[in-house]
Amino acid sequence: MSRIAGILGKEDDRGQFAAELKEAWKDFQDEYVTPNGRIASDSQAAYALAICFDLLTPNQRVHAGNRLVELVRKNEFKIGTGFAGTPYLCEALTLTGHIQVAYSMLLEKKCPSWLYPVTMGATTVWERWDSMLPDGSINPGEMTSFQPLCLWRHCQVSLGEDRRLTEARTGLETLPCSAIYRSRAYLCLCVSCHAVWPSFVLVGNNPCRGRSA
Repeated sequence: MSRIAGILGKEDDRGQFAAELKEAWKDFQDEYVTPNGRIASDSQAAYALAICFDLLTPNQRVHAGNRLVELVRKNEFKIGTGFAGTPYLCEALTLTGHIQVAYSMLLEKKCPSWLYPVTMGATTVWERWDSMLPDGSINPGEMTSFQPLCLWRHCQVSLGEDRRLTEARTGLETLPCSAIYRSRAYLCLCVSCHAVWPSFVLVGNNPCRGRSA
């Protein structure tokens, strides 16, 4: 909000939002984070969100990334996050230098994981990781659906350095923009050959000519 206000020339608002951000960041640090980066809620989601939302100091970020790896390995590379943390899980791992761990999570097939539904014949993203149980029966619990869910379960892996967009056009105006965009690719699974391809490879040219999910 502070950057948007600056782009719009609203300096008073920019200063106010910047001050609120600084205060909120300090409150989060004081309440939930130790000096070495251990977060009160010692979970995959807590570390993923803190890393991706820049809520940690550089030193804390290193320790948080290492702790996230420990939690992921302890859980045998299975997903331990819900709506809030899942989209940021692999990104947090790659941002802290653990891209191989991110790929190990992506390729894990035991439930809960991104590939477990595929092993059960899925071509959509289920509402529950185990909407179909390993024995082929339907989960009798609530909120069982095989229809495509929103993008909350997608996986992102950073591919390169941050790139700065020098200007952005909106309508007929040209506005200076200091926003930084991180280069990403969405990883897609081909249900024909079970190979994982970056999304930009699949645009108009699926390598195996199969379908992607």
